[in-house]
Amino acid sequence: MTRNEQMIAMTIVVGSLLAGCEPDEQVTKIALEAAERQAQQSHDTTELQKQVAAGSKALVASDAAARENFSQLHRDVQQERQELSEQWSQLESQRQSVASSRRHESLAASATKGMGIVVVAALAMLFAWLLLFHAHTAEPSTATLELVIDDIISESPQLLPQPTNTPLLTEQQEDSK
Repeated sequence: MTRNEQMIAMTIVVGSLLAGCEPDEQVTKIALEAAERQAQQSHDTTELQKQVAAGSKALVASDAAARENFSQLHRDVQQERQELSEQWSQLESQRQSVASSRRHESLAASATKGMGIVVVAALAMLFAWLLLFHAHTAEPSTATLELVIDDIISESPQLLPQPTNTPLLTEQQEDSK
């Protein structure tokens, strides 16, 4: 028995003597049993308090671990957000670069096409000017004129295409109409 239990048993025995009862064995036995039950309850309560304290410590430790895990997850999410933001910025920069190069390529293609048209028109005008200038300055030779006239008059011209004697519409074409 613990010291507490002994004190309780002694208190019960002294209390029964003062009340005028003689200490007999049965009263003493009941008092001792009550003291033992009280001691057992005290012991159980102490054990329960120890278990509650251990459970509380475990709960506090697991809560701290959970908070640490949450903090780590939060840092990881923030880091991933930062990386995504940087990647998005790079992607936007590349998109703007591609759009700019396409505009420049489009302008260059338009300018090249325009310059090509101007060059072709200038060459055509130069050729026409040369033809007109030569027509006024140089007279055709009589040999050239005789050659052209002979070709026109001949039955098998060499310079000009031969006239065709085919009808414009054949009989089958006229019937189908």
